[in-house]
Order: sequence, then C-alpha cells, then structure tokens
Amino acid sequence: LTSTVAGSQAAASVRFRPANDVPFHGGIHITLPVSFELDDPSLKTSWKLCGVVGAANITLQNIHIDKNFENILIDKNLATGRWQVLMMLSEGQMLSKYSLVEFTIPGVVVRPYSGLSGAFAIRTVTGALNVIDHALKGTETLIIPGRLAAVSVMVLSAEAGAVSSVQISFTNVNPIPADGKIFVTFPSKFDLLNPVSNGYQEGIAGMVAVASYAPSDGGRCPVGSMAQFGCNVTLQVEGDKTPSHSSVSFGITNVGMMQLAGFAGTYVVQTRTVDGFIIDEATVADGSVGPSKLGFAKVASLGVLRASSNATLKVSFTTANPVANGSFVHVVFSPLFNLSDTCYSDGVCGQLEVSGSRVSLHDVMLDRVLILVNQDCPAEFDLEFLVAGIKAPAVGGFTGTYQIKTVSAGGVDIDVDMDVEQIIAAPAVMQAHVVMDSTAAGAITRVHVRINVTSPIPAEDAIIELEVPSDASVTIGAAVT
Repeated sequence: LTSTVAGSQAAASVRFRPANDVPFHGGIHITLPVSFELDDPSLKTSWKLCGVVGAANITLQNIHIDKNFENILIDKNLATGRWQVLMMLSEGQMLSKYSLVEFTIPGVVVRPYSGLSGAFAIRTVTGALNVIDHALKGTETLIIPGRLAAVSVMVLSAEAGAVSSVQISFTNVNPIPADGKIFVTFPSKFDLLNPVSNGYQEGIAGMVAVASYAPSDGGRCPVGSMAQFGCNVTLQVEGDKTPSHSSVSFGITNVGMMQLAGFAGTYVVQTRTVDGFIIDEATVADGSVGPSKLGFAKVASLGVLRASSNATLKVSFTTANPVANGSFVHVVFSPLFNLSDTCYSDGVCGQLEVSGSRVSLHDVMLDRVLILVNQDCPAEFDLEFLVAGIKAPAVGGFTGTYQIKTVSAGGVDIDVDMDVEQIIAAPAVMQAHVVMDSTAAGAITRVHVRINVTSPIPAEDAIIELEVPSDASVTIGAAVT
C-alpha cells in the first residue's frame, strides 16, 4: 500500500509468481481486506491498471476500465462486504508458471480504523473461475490511525487543585461509528473524581456518556513508573454515525487539576470502534495550571508594631493544596521593610527567628523570609507560625501589602495570596526636652526644643511639629537650629 493511514487514498502494488500455468481464458482474482473500499471505476472517465504480466511482457497499461467492464470485473461481495478485482486474460494470452506478475491497483481506500489490515487474497483462476493457485498477502500490514484536526483541550478553571470541567474539541478525519467511542488520556498528577459528561456536546450525531475511566476508583492519576496504568476516560457514542470532517465538541466534569502550578502536560484524544480499534487520534499539549489561592491569609503584629522597633509577626493561612515535607513558605514584605537590618531603635541588634509547628527558618533575603516545611500538611490545613526579630519600617502608617505562597521543593508555586492585607505601624517614640526663656504669665518667650529621634529624619520634606498648650498662642516666626 502506498499509504497505511486509516481512511486515506492509496494504491495497492501486487507482485507474485504463479506456481502453476494459467491457461488461455484464465485470470487473476484479488480480494481486498474487510472494510477496504475501491473507488467506483464506472464514475470515472478512465481507470486503468499499470504493470507487467508474465514473461511474455503482456502489459496492462493500456487496459482501460469503462462502464462495460470488458475484461476486468470489479464488484463488492455482498456476503463478505469485501471488494474484488477479477482480471481475465485476453484472447490468446496465458501465464507460464514462475513468471513475474506485477501491477498496481489504483483507487484503494484504506479501511477507516487502525490495526492489522487483514488478508489480501490473491488467486489465479481458470476461465470457469476454478482456483489454480491461492495466497494471502498483507496480513502484517499495520494500518495507523488518521489524525484528528483542530484539536483543543480547554480547562474551565486551571487553578492547582481545582475541580473543573474540561472541554474537548476536534475535527474527525474518518466517520465515528454509531456505536463508537471517544478515548481521552489526561496528564499525570490529575484527579478523575468520578468523571461524567457535563451535558455539553456539538457535532455528534447522537449522545456521548462516560462509559469507564481509569483509575477506576476515581482518584489520583498514577505518576512515574505507575503512569502506564493510565489516567483516561472512555465515552460511549450512542445514536447515528458521525460523518467525516465533523466539528465535534463535548465536556467532561469532575476533573481535578494537578496540585502544583506549572505545565499541565499532554492529552491524547482518540476516536475508536466499539472493539477498541483506533480510528483517528491526536496529542495536544495544554497550557499551564496556575497556583490556587491560600485561604484566610493574614499577617498580624503581636503587640503594637512601632516604627524601627523589634517586632514579632504572626503569619497564618489555610492551604488549598497539600504541602509536602521539604516544601517552603515564602513571606514577601513590602519595600518599606529591610530584612537585612536587625538593629532596632533601642540600640539592640538581633536576628530573625521562626517558631511554630511543622516549620523552621530556612533563609532570609532582602524582602522575604523562606520558611521550611518539616512535615506534610494536607489540603485545607490551618498553618500558623511566628516571625520574630523583624525591624519595623522607619515611619509609621501602613506597612504595605504582603505576599504569601507555598512552594514545592522544586520551586513550583502551589498556593499563593499576592495581596495579604497590610497592617499599621505606630510612630516611633522619641525623647523631647522643652525649655522656655520666660515662664511669666502673658510673657512672649522663646522656646528651646531638644529631641532625640529614634528613626532617621529625611534630608528633604521632613516636618518637625510642635504642639503648644491650648491656652498659649504662637507668633509666626522662624525656627532657629
């Protein structure tokens, strides 16, 4: 066959040597395998066999098949459903044994599903159609599936750990039988939580429903060496045959996303016969799965958070997906913090420390603290820990928002909250000394102010404000430093 793709147009090259003479008025009889088709020569203006028959070099290149089927008969056996080509030798022609017979049958349509093709039966016959020699050829010809076109797999909620619906679309090359199947393989690390059809379908001449799935217990798809056992859904088609080149679309729900962000992997989509032979197929790579959102993420201060002072923050959240032993929690601070500076307003210097169940301090960077998870945390687990020794921002007011995320040991985001509510820092406490030149009632006097600041005063745009008692008045003047 010039093509072994299911449903494709091909030519069959036939080559053999007869074991016995083929007498005058004898012929050659070819039977195609089951489900192969032949273009109807009566619908064409010209249809011819090309080749060489026998040592006498009898050529077939000028034997044209027309509506009269002069010396070549092509028909379909109604009992077996197999196409036959019968070529009778012309008057005065015969084939000697062991002579080479070689020709090509055009217009062959390969059967519309994959697998071993079955037998091409070749016979030499007498004029009365009695069989002289008989052979089966082509039983090992492997037919490969057709290729689905315009294949897409769209996950409606591509967040790590989310339970969602998946919409699958394609255009089939070969017809889908009325009792056919659609087979979908999902990437590893997904969950098939008793998947069912979500009721959406287009382009199928009937109904589709989930017939089976693996793993059959409706759980986590196997990974690694166990992935060979499958992560797939088989849908049964019920109704009429779906013609070739139909735009098919349908949905499967109760599909759990993998529990890490990143590339989802590849899907395999196949149409199949009721016996499981692949008709058309395609592999499609889907987009990325994004991280899920942490629940109830919060950063709070133990006691008053005062500018430039030593602070202890309590970090708490609820995991959306499991966090394995050896993973990390990243707590990212706003630019108002400088985590490398742990010398506080009271002149004491210290260091950052982390305390809490299942966690320990791993590393401190300029804007973030990396906390090591020492014990597996399941999904929907409440995790809480303290980060002590942080120097609060140098100015009072809002500290800026925080970011918290759980990250796998391989650096892949699991759950995140990129906008954890900020807290308010109180101003630092400074020491001030005020002396007046005169303390007489009603006197106009100069006030001398001496302050010891806790936090640096900016070189520009800083304001020093002096608030006087309510029963005193101030004359506008210039401050002298």
